[in-house]
Amino acid sequence: MAHESYAPALKRIMAFAADYAVLGVYVALLTALSFALMGTDTAPPETRLDKVIAQLLAFATLTLPVILYFSLMESTGNGGTLGKRLLRIKVMRSSGGKTGLPRALMRNVLKFLPWEIAHTAIWQVPGRPFVDEMPWPNLLACVGAIICALWYMSSLFRADKRSFYDKVAGTKVVHRQG
Repeated sequence: MAHESYAPALKRIMAFAADYAVLGVYVALLTALSFALMGTDTAPPETRLDKVIAQLLAFATLTLPVILYFSLMESTGNGGTLGKRLLRIKVMRSSGGKTGLPRALMRNVLKFLPWEIAHTAIWQVPGRPFVDEMPWPNLLACVGAIICALWYMSSLFRADKRSFYDKVAGTKVVHRQG
């Protein structure tokens, strides 16, 4: 098999931005559906149980579909999401070949873990999420998630262009041939 060259950081970031635009449409539709079903004047959850239910609902309708979108698209023969395909890059095993769903799932669970940590910190604010002041432990979790995401992004500028989640999952992002 010919040596595949690593995709440059800028291409990976641009592909992720394109995918985020696709996800933005999904979030807009999800938000519109939510407003249609519940109205716009619903109060944020205040009880512990209501917060857990709201976070589980957000996970099931937002985080999980996002992880599945990335994982299913990256585990196909094309090895890429719509953004990756647009920029002619793909995810593959470090040793070459198709990523496969288990490896793609591991990669994307780790990739979106900081996002879900921030969601948890927001939803579990004492009082009302998005309304009441965030206490320092929750704020620290959000800052930690941001630092982790920046660390992931900075790893794309290393010589091997592999993020933490690529190394753990045994994947790499390369130029797509043909």
